Amino acid sequence: MNTEKKWDLKANIEKTEFLNENYEFLYKKLIFNPLFRVCLLFVLFVISIIFNKRIDKLSEITSVAIFGNKGIVTFFSYILFLVISMIICLSVSIGSLIIKSKIIEIDMKLLKKSYLIYNIYDMLVFFISSILVILFTIMVIITPCNISGDSMNYTYSNNDKVLIWNLFYEVDNNDVIVFDSKNYVNNGKDESRFYIKRVVASEGDIIKYDLDTKGLYINNIYIEEIDEVEFGRILKSIELKDVKEFTVPQNKVLVLGDNRSNSIDSRIFGFIDEEDIIGKVILRISPINEFGNPEPNIKE
Repeated sequence: MNTEKKWDLKANIEKTEFLNENYEFLYKKLIFNPLFRVCLLFVLFVISIIFNKRIDKLSEITSVAIFGNKGIVTFFSYILFLVISMIICLSVSIGSLIIKSKIIEIDMKLLKKSYLIYNIYDMLVFFISSILVILFTIMVIITPCNISGDSMNYTYSNNDKVLIWNLFYEVDNNDVIVFDSKNYVNNGKDESRFYIKRVVASEGDIIKYDLDTKGLYINNIYIEEIDEVEFGRILKSIELKDVKEFTVPQNKVLVLGDNRSNSIDSRIFGFIDEEDIIGKVILRISPINEFGNPEPNIKE
């Protein structure tokens, strides 16, 4: 329904003649508009359930970035909010259908009251639906994230706020990613389980280690000096032993912090699985004077 029609309804809702002429239309609006919203919210609900594990992780990142507390926006609270919204919409639709079926003649007072109640409902559900759509967009497509720690100095700094792209992301070398570290690092209770690192090698890349110079090479390009113990951890993570050259297996990623001297990364826990990657950092939004996408600034 266009805006002009909505204003016509508001301007003429008190006029008996208008109500007589548009009686059927008004009740169809009261019945089917909420039902349409139920269908849209149900689609959102199904998608959310399918991607529940991912949304659960992203909700924690979102909650910390926006509210500074990981317990405010949770997957449970998001789903509960969604279900309550569907119940409200469905109740209005069923209630309007019952009222219409119970009255034989046009009851102008009841119709006016129903429409006034609908207006209140409409504003409430529009507000709730907007929040739900924004949350879904934030948690599934573009997610705000706080950087904690110094492992990405001097490209990104502690307390920087960035945006992560999540939808249909495919790993590429040199991308800065956020991933779930719970399978790789035994974090303390107060430490974030989500790490930000740079991808230095991915599926199909050739990794070579020079035992004499302790140099790590990827596709014949020097990356970093690492000791033999660290290289052994990298090998162990993909169940290799006593080799100095190999190809990165399928769905595996090697990550390092840009601040190489102060970073817990693949030198400690080896390769990570692509399925643990949350998304790619696409933009720094805070501090505002450093807004943008910085060039890599890697420090030994």
